Amino acid sequence: MHIYFGTRGIKHEVDEFIKQLSCQYLPYDYIDHDDKKKPLKKGLLQVRLSPIQLWDVSFPEPYKDAMLNTLFGEGRGKTINKKHNKWAALIRKILGVKKIPKDYKTKQKLSCEPRGTEMVGIGMKDDYFQDGQEMI
Repeated sequence: MHIYFGTRGIKHEVDEFIKQLSCQYLPYDYIDHDDKKKPLKKGLLQVRLSPIQLWDVSFPEPYKDAMLNTLFGEGRGKTINKKHNKWAALIRKILGVKKIPKDYKTKQKLSCEPRGTEMVGIGMKDDYFQDGQEMI
């Protein structure tokens, strides 16, 4: 079961509540995959909190392909639940940004690797230039 909720409050108090909630363990019946003929085993499962966060990354335009490959390469950037695509499209419209392009060079990548993180591509926009300088 999943519950989606938002918080608002003094940051350290919100952080403390989230920390306490994530330290909770609840009884959980599970299948032993090594011996599926046995009855369900009983155990404890830690409450999992997964923040849903929206990020805006600013970087120089020549590194567009490297950034796209870092964030969305190797199959990342797609929602796990197809219904979430509607939300991504709505957020993209509200922000006034274009869809993430699917055709980018995959040779370059930044030195960070997103692990254990679902990356959902919302959109992107070009910077404007003033006197030949990119206004990031």
